[in-house]
Amino acid sequence: RCARQLGRVRRYGRPACLLMLDLDRFKSVNDRFGHDAGDAVLQSAVEATKGMLRETDLFGRYGGEEFLVLLDETEKKDATVLAERIRANIEGLSVEVRDEALGFTVSIGLTALLPEDTIETAFARADEAMYKAKEAGRNRVVAL
Repeated sequence: RCARQLGRVRRYGRPACLLMLDLDRFKSVNDRFGHDAGDAVLQSAVEATKGMLRETDLFGRYGGEEFLVLLDETEKKDATVLAERIRANIEGLSVEVRDEALGFTVSIGLTALLPEDTIETAFARADEAMYKAKEAGRNRVVAL
């Protein structure tokens, strides 16, 4: 689907953006509370994110606690607004674990797809933006 979207960007000049989401300090959730708690955190974050996306957006798991969102027909400024809404929504979530409300946050990297992009360059740029969000203190959105 990403390859098809890149083709549309090249052929028709249609805007599209890619978000990379990574739950902050997720390993410590698994280490401290166990994998059941980690699964509950993942499920909560997924449901919250899916609820903010359009039917035409692509949302999928990229790795352990990393997710990708492909936003077609979306300018970078609009994707940034959505990414910030997703970030704030996740920050407001909590999962009940051992009679404790466990909160968590997400770092989001964002990039616009460019006509000269390959899937690899677009993913690399979104990944770089996500790592910049982590380096800047986590729980934030960085767009490149």
